[in-house]
Amino acid sequence: MLVIALAGCGGHLSSPVAPPVANHPSAPAKPVVPATVLAWPVAPFTAAQIAEVKSCDTGKLGTARYPATLVGDALVAAFAVATTCDRATLAVTCAARSKDGPISAGCLDAYRATVTANPAFVFASGLIGGYFGKLALVAPPPIATHALASVKLDYEWSGLGTGVKWTVTAHDLATSPALDVAGAAPKNGTKWTTEVAAAVTGFGGALASFLPIAKPLSAVDCTDNYPDWSAVLTFDDGQQLELSTHASNLLELGGPWQLTTNGVTYLQVSPDFIKAILRLVKALDLPIGEPEGEFCRGFDLQAAILGQ
Repeated sequence: MLVIALAGCGGHLSSPVAPPVANHPSAPAKPVVPATVLAWPVAPFTAAQIAEVKSCDTGKLGTARYPATLVGDALVAAFAVATTCDRATLAVTCAARSKDGPISAGCLDAYRATVTANPAFVFASGLIGGYFGKLALVAPPPIATHALASVKLDYEWSGLGTGVKWTVTAHDLATSPALDVAGAAPKNGTKWTTEVAAAVTGFGGALASFLPIAKPLSAVDCTDNYPDWSAVLTFDDGQQLELSTHASNLLELGGPWQLTTNGVTYLQVSPDFIKAILRLVKALDLPIGEPEGEFCRGFDLQAAILGQ
């Protein structure tokens, strides 16, 4: 059985580059909507789509079709693909042989074609880990084109170590932006700076790549390291999005993030929202807790989302 730890409990997210903001730190900004493979919203997966993923043995097919010496675009030329399963097999083989290095253009094209034909393949073992965060998969919900009016972020960490719990609220973003922090004392204070403005603006621009799942998922893989997050984003037209990790810890800082809207739950298949949080945590120098020890087994996300 293939299992996955998305970013690894023992790994670290790289420090992201803050997005540009207006010269005045109080000026609100609308997020930049990235180019994506799929439009919002992706419909809940059908039984036929799920069955297609489960019936496609990408590991066995990849071994049979692709000599072990081939990597990158050499794989693309080695077998004439015709079906979605063929393209998924190529994409899985490419990812496995990239050894965490860059994935070639031809391999990315195979992945795009696969998930365009059947978005359920996003959660296929071999694809979810190999392509996590490599592409902006799904456009953000239309609400994300609006500027933010406020952001509320709740965090609690427990595990083998000293617990942490705090709430950050950024409010009056369109007029006189300000921060309130409860439960912790930010080492950098709560002054509204250019760095804080960039971090807060980044929340609205971090809403791409959400795919439908049947219900909220508490994906707990690692022991003794239990981050739990929730967020409420309020936009300038009064609409809100509520997001949560549901105590999932597949990503070191917690996640993946999920949101429920119009009765459908979506899971983010990228580290974008976590990176937005990391920008704010660093700008304020807030505590996030650190386990004194942990053990990660690996998590079968395909089985959790698509079923055994």
